[in-house]
Amino acid sequence: MAAGLLNGLTDAGVNVPDDFELITNNNSKIAVMTRPQMSSITQPIYDLGAVAMRMLTKLMNHEELAVKNIILPHGYIDRDSTK
Repeated sequence: MAAGLLNGLTDAGVNVPDDFELITNNNSKIAVMTRPQMSSITQPIYDLGAVAMRMLTKLMNHEELAVKNIILPHGYIDRDSTK
């Protein structure tokens, strides 16, 4: 979706990143194929799903959650779509 937005902005004469900054998520291969290359948030997608499923299973079984807030490793890759 972000690549499509970037194309639309470029077609409309909007300068990325001077007029509009754009960040995508999951650091997909497309992020480095676009011009400008898109900055990206990195996150462990598999781990997000696994943790969510474990928590949901406990709730469905009426079990208490030992921890309600879990912070997984994440990051930011600065590329050309942001200043």
